[in-house]
Amino acid sequence: MQIIDIPALTKVTPTPFSHVPKLSLSPLALQDESRMMPGIAVSVCQPHTAADVAGVLQEAISKACPVRIAGIRTGVTGGCIPENELVCDMGAMKKIGEIEIDSKTNERYVWIEAGVSIQEISNFLRKETNDAYFYPPDPTEATASLGGTIATNASGARTYRYGPTRNWIYGLQVMLPSGEILSLERGQYRIPAVKEEIRFTTQEKDISIVLPVKRYAWPSVKHTGGFYSTDGLLDPIDLFIGSEGLLGIILSAKIKLLPHVFSFWVVQFTKNENEAFDFATALDANDILRPEFIEFYDSRSLNFLRKHVSVLPVPLPPTANSAVFFNVPFSCTDRMSQEAKLETILDLSKKMKIEEDLSFVAMDVKQQTAFNELRHLLPETINRVVSERKQKLSSLHKISTDFSVPPSRFSSFWDACFHALSENNIEWVSFGHIGNAHLHINLLPMTVEEFQMAQRLYIVLAQEAIRHGGSISAEHGIGRLKRHLLPLQFSPEVILQMKAIKKAIDPHLILNPNTLW
Repeated sequence: MQIIDIPALTKVTPTPFSHVPKLSLSPLALQDESRMMPGIAVSVCQPHTAADVAGVLQEAISKACPVRIAGIRTGVTGGCIPENELVCDMGAMKKIGEIEIDSKTNERYVWIEAGVSIQEISNFLRKETNDAYFYPPDPTEATASLGGTIATNASGARTYRYGPTRNWIYGLQVMLPSGEILSLERGQYRIPAVKEEIRFTTQEKDISIVLPVKRYAWPSVKHTGGFYSTDGLLDPIDLFIGSEGLLGIILSAKIKLLPHVFSFWVVQFTKNENEAFDFATALDANDILRPEFIEFYDSRSLNFLRKHVSVLPVPLPPTANSAVFFNVPFSCTDRMSQEAKLETILDLSKKMKIEEDLSFVAMDVKQQTAFNELRHLLPETINRVVSERKQKLSSLHKISTDFSVPPSRFSSFWDACFHALSENNIEWVSFGHIGNAHLHINLLPMTVEEFQMAQRLYIVLAQEAIRHGGSISAEHGIGRLKRHLLPLQFSPEVILQMKAIKKAIDPHLILNPNTLW
């Protein structure tokens, strides 16, 4: 068996556990956005340094008490909810380094600690670069922590153009369960498939951790769930991105920045879903427009808003039964560029026989604020309505899919889902990232019987996603709530290989138990 040595471990002197900062056991520290009941914690620790994190892990191993890693708790799969565990809350690790400029490529990078939120990164870049640079990943919750988004390989609307979080992480510092810091930079090591083991060591070679990395098939679509694999060159940094805290605790990351993009935003309303899908496909194929995101609301989504929201930020045309949201980058120094792209959109709409009055173009700050409010209004309204229903029947909650499929299979997948949903009398809406063939179908039960029906339907839709070559977890991860779906995605043999990686790096199995499987 071939092995590669990576001397990337650094020893840390742990802070005595009694000196590690603690938080109160409030319900807010014991739950996330999954709406699961608050968990139970032995203690909620909030480390400020790597030594504090090492102190938490040392205590956990000595007391045989598992550790539940938490960020800002914006996740929706229950991944940070403790089950009689020590909670390691990373929210106090907030340092941001200086922006580095690569002398060869002129590219910008910056090291940022795990507790810094995506919004705080945006604020920092706005101040330090005068809005000249940005960090491309944009999860829906801008309050999400950098560490949490790395642990789940989070995505957002701009994933359509820029890819998920993984694409923008160029360095990691990870605290391993044994208490050493693993430091990795992207491109430093590229491991061919013939190498079946990685040995992480200290420079002195007095500590070593051997990981089995025999390869297995990874979904070709937008996916996060399980330990990353590839049949090509494997960068070890990618094992930790999307690993949901099972392999280590992310301390800090080196992120890559891009020059700021100016754009105008458009909502193209259509008469039905198929017209919206065709328009989104045409956008995707257009080499002139090159949007950063292509999002979608179906007819039920628009009708849901009409029913539950009295004043909308953007008026919905009476004949609108679906909507495609997108932006169009342009050169701020070339007004012709902007006008030419507006003309291209108009030509595209005419060619598809879409009426001119079914478009809303957001050029200025006020219009773009209205655009964003409409784009985020649906999930907010769904959550409000579901909360009202829960007051009458506490066991109710929405059931939301997170499935993606190859774009070439999307039409067939949508038809299969529509058929399954139409056979059952339950309220549902569909919206999301049509540019990635990734929609969130929200099932909205009103009775216990409908809730049970929704649970059964969810499995049927998941099986359809797999049958169409897709993913059962495109962006939210598996966490605790979706463990039953992992065997749909991966064979028992592959899951055993993942468990072998986990056991090798975490022999005491103290990090985030009952996650993934």
